[in-house]
Amino acid sequence: MSAFLAVLLTAVKALGLILAGILVLAALALFLPVGVSVCYEREAMELRLRIGPVKILLWPRPSGRKKEKKKTSKAKAEQEKKTAPAKKKTTAESAEGDKRTGQSTEESNTSAASCPRPVQKAENAAKQTGKISSQAEKDEKTPRQKTEKQGVTERILASFKKDPGEFLSRLLDLLIETAGSLLRGVKICRLRVFWTVTREEASATAIAYGRAITLLNTALAKARDHMKIESEELRLEPDFTGELTAQRRISFEVLTRPITVVIIAVRLIWRLFHDPVLLPKE
Repeated sequence: MSAFLAVLLTAVKALGLILAGILVLAALALFLPVGVSVCYEREAMELRLRIGPVKILLWPRPSGRKKEKKKTSKAKAEQEKKTAPAKKKTTAESAEGDKRTGQSTEESNTSAASCPRPVQKAENAAKQTGKISSQAEKDEKTPRQKTEKQGVTERILASFKKDPGEFLSRLLDLLIETAGSLLRGVKICRLRVFWTVTREEASATAIAYGRAITLLNTALAKARDHMKIESEELRLEPDFTGELTAQRRISFEVLTRPITVVIIAVRLIWRLFHDPVLLPKE
């Protein structure tokens, strides 16, 4: 009996040590730096998740790249099949030419029996018009279905491309309202912004540039009142010719702790899905 109790006590101690180790690891994980790095360059978005020293690519998805590679390999295979030696075609064409010469005499004799061909042609034309109308109706329905099934990320990116200044200002307002004092534990580092303002006329470009610079300054002032920001480059320039639009770039990295992330994320997601500026209706 005493031996059984000794074994039971050792098992309980082992379980206690395992649970204590799990709790210690969980406590350490709460202090592990977690963040997100965002890079928008050449009209393409790149999103990476950082967990300590490890970085994971979230957007664009790697599966899309694999599909593109498969498509290119299939296209190359089809081109190779099309560019096969044409000797077989020439022999087949010569044989068909001989058959056609033999059939031409028979068709000349049976030309009188081909009277009902206009009726068949009319029927075939009617069938073709029906097929074209049905295809046109399908083509009209498909774009509507695509617009109705527009994803959340596409709508957010469309809102950002429409007016980046208003989007960022509204996002910061929501962060301040939802997070409050929790933003003190959030740090934005490696902030680099190069953006241009372009309109059709020079006067409209100047007016839009003035509005954008005021929005950027107010957004930075609000953000720096509630969180730490380390900026490397902040440039906003008027582009009267539209040649600098391809050089637009926004990149930054947000670092915080897991507890702060969970609380802020739950509050912000709920507010984001009910905000008409950040997530416009379809």
